Formats: sequence, structure tokens, C-alpha cells
Amino acid sequence: MKFPKIELHYQILLGLLLGAVFGLFFPINQNKIIFIHLEKNKKIKTEISEIKALQFVYFNELTNDTTIKDFGKNSQKLIIQFYNKITSSPEIKWIDFRIITSDGNQKEYRYIQKVESQTTIATSLRPLGTIFINLLSMLAIPLVLTTLIVGASSLGDIKSFGKLGLITLVLYLSTSFFALAIGVILADLIQPGKMISLEMKNFLSAISSDVFVQVPEKTGISIIDFMVSFVPKNVFESFSSGNMLQIVFFAIFFGLTLLLIPQNDTEIITKFLNSVSNALIKMVEIVMKFAPIGVFALISFTIADFGIDILQTLFWYIVTVLLGLVLHTFLTYGTLFKLLVKEPFGKFLVKLKEVYAIAFTTSSSAATLPISMEVSEKVLNIPRKVTSFVLPLGATINMDGTGLYQGVAAIFISQFYGLELSMMQQLTIIFMAVMASIGTAPVPGVGLIMLIGILTSVGIPVEGVGLILGVDRILDMSRTIVNVIGDITVAKIVTKVSGIGNKM
Repeated sequence: MKFPKIELHYQILLGLLLGAVFGLFFPINQNKIIFIHLEKNKKIKTEISEIKALQFVYFNELTNDTTIKDFGKNSQKLIIQFYNKITSSPEIKWIDFRIITSDGNQKEYRYIQKVESQTTIATSLRPLGTIFINLLSMLAIPLVLTTLIVGASSLGDIKSFGKLGLITLVLYLSTSFFALAIGVILADLIQPGKMISLEMKNFLSAISSDVFVQVPEKTGISIIDFMVSFVPKNVFESFSSGNMLQIVFFAIFFGLTLLLIPQNDTEIITKFLNSVSNALIKMVEIVMKFAPIGVFALISFTIADFGIDILQTLFWYIVTVLLGLVLHTFLTYGTLFKLLVKEPFGKFLVKLKEVYAIAFTTSSSAATLPISMEVSEKVLNIPRKVTSFVLPLGATINMDGTGLYQGVAAIFISQFYGLELSMMQQLTIIFMAVMASIGTAPVPGVGLIMLIGILTSVGIPVEGVGLILGVDRILDMSRTIVNVIGDITVAKIVTKVSGIGNKM
């Protein structure tokens, strides 16, 4: 009996659903701590479950002080984060644990060497997901380089490039502004920072003071520095570090330069790079055959590690961000699509099923880029001249979902601390977040770092970043979907407005 073939996007969706269920069935016990300590000069591995209270006791050689830090139950993540913080300081010479379990027993463990979380079947699958992300990331940079060079050189003349580039930049900047406006307005209306009980505020305040040390303390946003960062000092260093802004600059510069050289002298180069680009796209197709397994592993780990308790605490913050992402997708992109492309936006979104799954599980526009390009060309019939320019540029500077989240997060943190922001401060948040979204690297979690610069610009305590770390991963996955929807929507609009699609 021959079974019907299941299309890839359904396989990916099935992997996503099964992975979520698997993660729920095999979660990490947040009330269990695993650590290695010294006992009679021997390293002993100990597991303690059902912790009622735990004290860090450590000696600081610089200040000659012994410090005690208290933690309650279900604090596994905080304990690990705090341990990593203090052990990074060379002044800390020894660390002890004093643990009280739920049955009232108390014991002290001397000279802690390592602290780690529990491993479950779900979390042990993470390497499979990491391999999948690495495969996509491996292809992203060479794909951006080759397609951008070929795309820029195939436009025919500098004037055509200028028209295409201007339309693309105007769309990216304007949609980023609308995303921020929607986020800030929603945060002002819903006021998620004020809808937290006093007890939970005390809990979150304790979390933020401990977790914040994991985030860089000083991050500024400068327009001049941003412009300078576009130009690579060493292009090979840009490739090795994955600096997408500089790679995009080099590729466009190289491609446009080919337009200034006689075609006979550049034909070999463009044909070679076009062949490399085709080979890379074929590699993407091969990697995507493993997507259901990679997605299953990634979502299993995320759900098992993430848990659902923190969702209840930050429920209204999560709702505000997700509602903003939905409204931006349908109001901003939907309206532009309807007016300029004059096609049903719903049908367009349905065709992006594979893109959603990869964007959600990888939380990276760069890792999703190869899939976005493949779907755009083969499913949406967007010309390669457009996809090779608009999509790599979008994966680098078009981060509407990230910008919206940063706007909501800034307002949420100010409300949590009881700060009333003026209209000028809120406009500053919008401007700074637009700039931050343009300069944000297309990799997971980096939006948090840029958020610190935004908070600093309006005088909001940067320690508040620690309040939202617990749910950042799930929101990062969601906003990445909006980022890639924006890239592909703009590519479709540019095709229609520029008339390139009519010339193919």
C-alpha cells in the first residue's frame, strides 16, 4: 500500500506540534538543582530536588567580605545565572551552598565548582536543532553575497538600482515607524506594567536585579556610529564574524561596480556567481528535508526549558506584544499590499507556511533568509532581481517585529517602575527603536541588548530588562515571523511598483 506524500510545510507543522507536546511531557524541574562541589579534595556531583530555600555564601577577596544571597523555590534559572555572574569575577575565592529542602532538612555544601540544570529527553534533543540552525546559517552569508552581487549587477544601470533601492528603503523605514507607533499606543492603552499584583512585582524585581548582570550594562545608539559600521575595514573579518550590514554593503558595492565595467569583462564573474547562487539554493532544498526533525528538536527544548509559569505572571505584557504584531501585520502590511499589489493579502500569507515554521523555531531572520528567497521565487514568482536585493537587505535592516517589541517593552518597564513618560519621551522611544531595529543583527536575542540603549535614552532603569528575560525567547520567535513577513511583503510590493516583474 502506497501512502500519500505529505507536503513539506505540513511535515514542519507536525514537527512543531509534536515538539511542543514532547516538551510539555518532559519539562525541566525548576525546583531541582545539580551541582559539583569539593568534599575531601574530591569532586562530588549532587542533585537536590524540592528546594524550599537556598543560600549562596561566598567570599570576596577584594573587599574581604563574606556575602549571603538568598533564593526561594523554583529558582533554578536564577541560581545558575547568579552563579555564572559571581564566578566570572576573579575576586570570588570560594562559594558554598546552604540548602533547605521541602521536608525541612538543611545541609551545607562547600566549594561549589559548577551549577547546571536538569537534562530531560526533550532538552537532550537540542543538538539536532542546533545542527539544523547551523546548516541554514552556514548558507545564509554566501547566499547573501552571491545573490546581492548578481542582483545589483543585473539591474542594467545605476539609475535602476537607485529606483529599486529608494522604494525599498522608504518602505522599510515607514513600516518600522508604524510598527513602533502601534506598539507604543497599545502599551499606553492596555498598560501591562500596571496589571501586576504587588506580590508578583516583588518577585519580578528580585529576578531583574539578579538576571540583569547577564546583559551588557552600556549600549548606545548613535546614527554616526551606525553609518560608520556599514563600511567594513576588513571584508574577510566581516565574513568570519557574520556582520550582515558590512557584507550587504560590500556585495552591493561590488555588484554596482560590475555595471561600470564592459560586459565582456564581467560575464564570467556574473555567470560563476549565479551558478554558485543556484548551487546554494539547491543546498537549501536539501537542508529543508531535515526541517521537521530540526523544528521538533528546537521546540521540544524551548518548551521544556521555558515552562508555562512565567506566562501567567507576564500575561498582559505578552498579550500586548502579540496583539501589536498581529495588528501591524494586517493593518500596516495588509493595507500596503492591498493598495499597491491589489491582491488578497490572506492568500499571500497562506503561501508563506514554510517560512513561518523556520522563522519561529530559529528566531533568526538570517537563518530564515535562504527559505524566504526560495519561497519568494518559486511560490510567489518574485523575480530574482528583486529577491536578491530586497530580502538580504530586509534581513539586515527591516526588524519591524523587533522594533515593536522594544517599544512595548520600554513602556511596560516604565509602568512597572511607576514612571510617567511624556509625549516627547515616547517619541524618543519610537525614534530610537526605529534606529535600533535597523541596526539589530538578525540573530536570536540581540534585540534585548539594543533595548538597553533605548531605556537609557529616556531615563528608564536598565535593570528592567531582567523583568522580561523569562518570556523573551517565545516573543523573539513570534516577532521573527513578522520580520520575515515584512521582508517578503516589501519584495512583492517592490516588484509591483518598480515594474520589474513586467519586464521578466
